[in-house]
Amino acid sequence: MTNQTLDGYATTFANSIDNLVARVAHQDMTRAVPTCPGWSLEDLIEHVGHLNRWAAQIIIQPDPALVAWDAVPDSAPSDYSAATLSDWLPGSQQAVVDAVQQVGPDTEVMTFIGIRPARWWMRRLLNDSLMHQADAAISLGSHFHLTPSLAADNIAEALELFVARAGATYPTFEGPLLFPTPLDEGKSLRLELTDLGLEGRAWSLVRNGDGVAFSGDHDFGATIVRGPALDLMLMIGRRVPVSQSHVEITGDPAVLDAWLDRTPY
Repeated sequence: MTNQTLDGYATTFANSIDNLVARVAHQDMTRAVPTCPGWSLEDLIEHVGHLNRWAAQIIIQPDPALVAWDAVPDSAPSDYSAATLSDWLPGSQQAVVDAVQQVGPDTEVMTFIGIRPARWWMRRLLNDSLMHQADAAISLGSHFHLTPSLAADNIAEALELFVARAGATYPTFEGPLLFPTPLDEGKSLRLELTDLGLEGRAWSLVRNGDGVAFSGDHDFGATIVRGPALDLMLMIGRRVPVSQSHVEITGDPAVLDAWLDRTPY
């Protein structure tokens, strides 16, 4: 995990779920979520709750090799009233926290990118819930705010997933998926933050065989994308088009376009 403690992630995760409940409470749950084609707000909420409970099952599986990726718990809420959701959705988050505490945060468990400490899931599911908060806000036409540090960690964690899975087949919540290689040969991409206090924080990515890798060097031929952390997070997560994002691109924009086309979130 990054500079947040396990308790810090648990608290932020709980707050994120509470905020998601508050955002959709008393709304029309059949409303479409344009950033998740084919989904309604009801589908979005079910996804978050199912994913949390599914991950909790995986965490407590004593033999990671026996994880059943298709064993999604049937745990839909009885209805979508504010009262029900305020219990059902936070309950799914608590199931994850309880599972991590039960096995121990450093116990090795199965994840989307192989064996990792159980604490890995806390960060993954927190960041997933934050992105889905953005989905709900976009659906409802409401404002979505996130601290630059949380948005930056969301970017970092998403890039770590892309680097780990690029060019290979890995399990997902919805079954095995072949992840394309998002950079062509000889191409590189660099993301730079411009938020106050985060200036200079950047990620450089290069083609590496059939996959991609982080590079510690500043490739002066890279396509550079600079902007506030939240804008970069929503752009990399393909929630906001590049044309509507407050980012500055230096170099070949086709490199960024290819990355976005080939990186399912």
